[in-house]
Amino acid sequence: MNICLIIPTLNCGGAERVCADLAIELLSNHHHIAIMTLKKESEDFFKVPFNISRIKLNLVNSSGVILPFLTLAKNRISVV
Repeated sequence: MNICLIIPTLNCGGAERVCADLAIELLSNHHHIAIMTLKKESEDFFKVPFNISRIKLNLVNSSGVILPFLTLAKNRISVV
């Protein structure tokens, strides 16, 4: 089965650890696994095996703002 796990980051944290451990466990059960994050891989605390696909959307800037949503909000807000 093809499975994609989606999480904002793989930084140090409980949910991130569960995601990485779950991916490794599913891989050991012969599933094809991908982990998708909003931040780039260089910021990962938890490393995953090379045979787990990593999709890095890199949508979060250094201050933690999700860039597309900021652009969308800017276009929809009228300042009076």
